[in-house]
Order: sequence, then structure tokens, then C-alpha cells
Amino acid sequence: MKTSIIFSMILLTPFFYSLKSQHVDPILKGKHVIGGGININFSEQDADNVRNRYRINDSRSFGFRPYVGKFIKDRLLIGAGLSISSNSQDTEDQFNDRLDKSNFESYSYGAGFFVRKYYPIVGRFGTFFQPEVNFAISNQEMDRSAFNVNSQEVIDESTDETDRVSFNLGINLGLYLFLGDRFSIETNLGNLSFSHATSDREIRYVSGATERFDDISSNSLNINLVNEIAFERLFVINYFF
Repeated sequence: MKTSIIFSMILLTPFFYSLKSQHVDPILKGKHVIGGGININFSEQDADNVRNRYRINDSRSFGFRPYVGKFIKDRLLIGAGLSISSNSQDTEDQFNDRLDKSNFESYSYGAGFFVRKYYPIVGRFGTFFQPEVNFAISNQEMDRSAFNVNSQEVIDESTDETDRVSFNLGINLGLYLFLGDRFSIETNLGNLSFSHATSDREIRYVSGATERFDDISSNSLNINLVNEIAFERLFVINYFF
């Protein structure tokens, strides 16, 4: 055990020496940065058991979060970014002679502004503190239908659609590491955010009946101390020039 620890320290010594000995120029006044991340996810699940039940679930998601910024002072960055995402999910659930189908589609796009302060710890490695303001518009639609498998008769059918406008104030804390003079990677350690959203919801049934829920307001305060398992959240790549 002791031998393994000593051997690991020997291997990592050049890495820590390079961190300590190198100076970071890209975060000085007048420099610019382009960064962001992309998230693409596909999943498929089939489940079957002996009780005449069968379920299929397919989902797809995409996220893109680019941003640009400029250093107005040494280690002080101001910037703006975009947020684009979409998600879809298809589900089939059959039990005996009843088949339930649902299709969920959503998209969201928005923009935001941020201020980031860099705090070098050793060489090319350090932490950052980032207050930010974000605005987003989203739409989601869920189509549901139920059939009798034997007669193919429609038992129930409806469409549930929601339009949403949200406003977010947040504070992020993270780590960065420069991989040379032009590129860096970073990750969030946690964030504190306050969100306000207003949404309109409409449910339409196959019978022609419609339910409307207008101006639904919601507020939330969240503290996250771990990363989401998504590339644009877990690691972000930056280019400095």
C-alpha cells in the first residue's frame, strides 16, 4: 500500500511542478474567450414480465450552451451566452388488452449574462466565482392515447401543452485548469439559484373538451452541490485569444 502511494506521488510530481512553474496569461485584461458544451443523449428501454405487461421507453435529448466573454480587468471576465435544448420521449405500456401510448416533446431557448472572477491557486489551476442572470422560453407537449388491443377502439386520447417563460438569478462556484496557453477545462462545484416562471397550460381531449390554466406562477430556490451528469455541466471547454 505504501509502495503504491509513493509510486503515485513520483508519477504526479512533474504534473504538480508544471502547475506551479507556469504563468497564466489568457486571464489578463483585454483577452477574450469562447466556450461552452454540448450534450447529446439517447436511451432505449424494453421491459417484459410474465403478467402480460410490456413496456417500451425511448428518449432523446440535446443541449448546446455556447458563450463569449472579455476580460475587463485581470482575472475579471464579463460575458453573454445562449442556451438551446430539446427533449423527446416515446412510451408504450401494454397490460392485458389495453395499450397506453404517450409522446413527450419539449424545447427551450434562452440567453444570459454573467460576471466571472478567477482565483488562481497554483499555476494553471484555480477556482472561479460567477454571478449570472438567465432568461428562457420553453414549450412542452404531451400526447396520450389508450387503445383496446383486440378491437383497436380508442379508449382515451388527450394533448397537454404548456408554454413557459422563466427568469433565473444564480451564483456558481467552480474549478478551472489550463491545458496550455489557449485552452482550459472547467467544472462547477455547486450553485445557488433563484427562479421565477410563468406558464400557460392547455389540455385538449378527443371529445373536443378543452381545459385552460393561464398565468401559472412558480418560484424556486435551489442549492446544488454536485454536478448534473451532462457534458456541458460536468466539463466545459474554453478557447482564449
